[in-house]
Amino acid sequence: MKMEYAEHVPELDTALNCGMYRKEMYSRIDWACVDLKRRDLYVPASKNGKSRHFPLNEAALDAFRELRLRTGGKGPIFAGKGRGKSIGNGRSAFESRG
Repeated sequence: MKMEYAEHVPELDTALNCGMYRKEMYSRIDWACVDLKRRDLYVPASKNGKSRHFPLNEAALDAFRELRLRTGGKGPIFAGKGRGKSIGNGRSAFESRG
């Protein structure tokens, strides 16, 4: 991964190790869904009425720990660098660069 995208490594690690859909990752989870002590990620019920739990392996735990340090455990989990706003989806962070 290019160094210009280094701030997105925890985001990529989360995507690779949790198995969530993109919309779940960027729109449906917040810090209340992440339980680092129990190693659990809860995804609230979708329009089909089903919620899901994902066990967190070491790579996912490390990624969420890094993201928590960046955000203070408040606001969106996946925020743009220095913006404090959700990046919306995985593609937008990479498409904005030439």
